[in-house]
Amino acid sequence: GPPTGPTRYPTSHTPVAVGDGRLDDVLTTVHGAEQAQLLGEASAQRAAVASRDGWLGPLAFGPDWEGLEPYRAWRRRAVEELELAREDGAPVPVELSAATLWPPALWGAGSAGALARASMALDPTPDGRLALGRALAARGEASRALMELDRARADPGVDLLPHPLRFWARVELARAVALERRGDLSAALAALARVAGGGFARGAPEHVELAPGGCAGSVALLEGTTLALALVLGEVGLAEESLARVDPGGRAPSWLAPLLRRRVRVWRRLLGRGAASPLPERSAPLVFRVLRSRGGLSGPVAFSLLG
Repeated sequence: GPPTGPTRYPTSHTPVAVGDGRLDDVLTTVHGAEQAQLLGEASAQRAAVASRDGWLGPLAFGPDWEGLEPYRAWRRRAVEELELAREDGAPVPVELSAATLWPPALWGAGSAGALARASMALDPTPDGRLALGRALAARGEASRALMELDRARADPGVDLLPHPLRFWARVELARAVALERRGDLSAALAALARVAGGGFARGAPEHVELAPGGCAGSVALLEGTTLALALVLGEVGLAEESLARVDPGGRAPSWLAPLLRRRVRVWRRLLGRGAASPLPERSAPLVFRVLRSRGGLSGPVAFSLLG
């Protein structure tokens, strides 16, 4: 029959009898899952900080992990979880405690990977594999990152996630980062185009928030990056598709132009071109169209290509 006697609540919905010998295991499992989530988020924070050098970092790590406010919000949750775990006598991972002491910019270079592995040790979920893949990509370990991201994509637990297609999109974006790190810009562009073409930056229920400004900022970042890279590589078909998806009456956020300009410089360097090298000849007609158009992403993209 139902348990009797006093109860405690390891979650807000699941009462467990104190007299039940499995209570400690239940509490440990509940705390472990919450700690794994927090460790994965901390890994993403550090990986985002490590990706400020003009790579595709923001596309993989979500909106503005760089400021102190996201860290402060995360820290409040982490401190609360640590206090509750200690009250319940549940294990407390040293990595989580350490991450509450200083903001991500002050963490060690290998901390993103260490936090992701600690998350996986507690609760080996698809999100944990994604966090580890992101951390490896941020450190430039492209081949290992791609292996981990392929495992994340093939994890049977993906089907149990609330939004499996959203998870797939995040994996694809992280793969784009790793592929760019490896110098395989064509494959990185293909991954970006799959996400952009699927509309994953545009709306619910599979919306993937990529940048400040909600859906509009996410679309600007994804489509602007896809269009600029397609033009740099001379992939006119993908550039045409990206232009067709862009709202010509929309306004690009102010942060997009300098971000794209930094990326174009990186791409040209990876391709062995000089900073002022011409674009592929087959891109020229489309570039002129972008220059003549007004609104949308035309200004930031043109600025990045001509800078």
